[in-house]
Amino acid sequence: MPGILIIAHAPLASALKSVAMHTYPDCARKIEALDVDAADTVDAVETRARARLQRVLAPDAIVFTDV
Repeated sequence: MPGILIIAHAPLASALKSVAMHTYPDCARKIEALDVDAADTVDAVETRARARLQRVLAPDAIVFTDV
């Protein structure tokens, strides 16, 4: 199974991760969430997203966004 990275406006990403964890608790290490605040800069979001993506690559990952 590929890793999953969820990037969305706060608190949607964390909420979607919680739903996924409730449904598939064995996949905890393969799912990351990044909540983006309105005040976050593009560079800051990209840096945080890349770090989370590295944690879930297995060797592939799917990225879901609300943008």
